[in-house]
Amino acid sequence: MCCDTIFRVVKVSPHVFAVQDVWVLNGDHVHPRSTYPQRSEWIRELLGLFHSPDLVALVPLSELPVGTIIRGTEAYDDIPGSLGVFLPDKE
Repeated sequence: MCCDTIFRVVKVSPHVFAVQDVWVLNGDHVHPRSTYPQRSEWIRELLGLFHSPDLVALVPLSELPVGTIIRGTEAYDDIPGSLGVFLPDKE
């Protein structure tokens, strides 16, 4: 890996961020030509290989601990490059 990787994250606590999406992967703009399930798999693989949560934890959205409070999530379709739609959690 030699170039930038840009994630979309949501802060869930002072030192924990939920990674919801990836925009650029190793300098390659992958969002417009990949589906959300593909990008989610890449996020899990990348964090497993390269992330060490010493100071800040980056956690895939699907692996947040049960009971973690978030204000909502983004819903995606299977069309490459489509943007997510924010869906607030029902309180």
